[in-house]
Amino acid sequence: FIIILGLLVHGILAVIAMSFYPGGHNYDLNSSGYSFIQNYFSDMGHSLSLSGEDNSLSRNTYVVSLLFFMIAQFVFYFSEYVRHRCNPIGNRFGLAFGLLSIIGIILLIVFPNDTHRSLHVFGVYVWSLSFLVYVFLYIYLHSSSYKKSTSVILISIPLYILVSLQIFQNELQWHQYMAITQKIMVYYMLSWFIVATLIRSKRPSINVLTKPSN
Repeated sequence: FIIILGLLVHGILAVIAMSFYPGGHNYDLNSSGYSFIQNYFSDMGHSLSLSGEDNSLSRNTYVVSLLFFMIAQFVFYFSEYVRHRCNPIGNRFGLAFGLLSIIGIILLIVFPNDTHRSLHVFGVYVWSLSFLVYVFLYIYLHSSSYKKSTSVILISIPLYILVSLQIFQNELQWHQYMAITQKIMVYYMLSWFIVATLIRSKRPSINVLTKPSN
């Protein structure tokens, strides 16, 4: 419940932050408001909008939304860690990469794109690539429990495609569609957490302390 609630609050606050954004994007600095197609999520984290106006209201709202996102992620990662105590090595690596992805989000907050671009981009890579490693470990940890189901794999494959597409576009400087593909990637990531949480709620947890009945 906490995970889904945190993700939903994050999504709602992010939309509210968009409505507070004064204006401006890379293709028209004088545009008004937030363009879902042309503006990046990072634009909301600027101290000044690309149009040169004060952006504190949008930034503060967006930062709060990211805090809810991080809380939801932490609860998800830690609950998975507790559920898979019988696989300590893979479990610890999973928690480590999950926490590393949260650190990536913290870097996004501390180093806005307008003032610390290189560190901001580094945070994006830390967040997204660490999450992909976590997803791989998540599939591994659930492989024995989900032998008769491919649902966890099917919902994870598009993540690799979307993140790879985003990195590919950035490295080749194909920025025309990056803002919209970024949103598709992030919203799919939110959906992944929700679906994974719902799938998990229908499966019995692994408890190594349970003793077999006589």
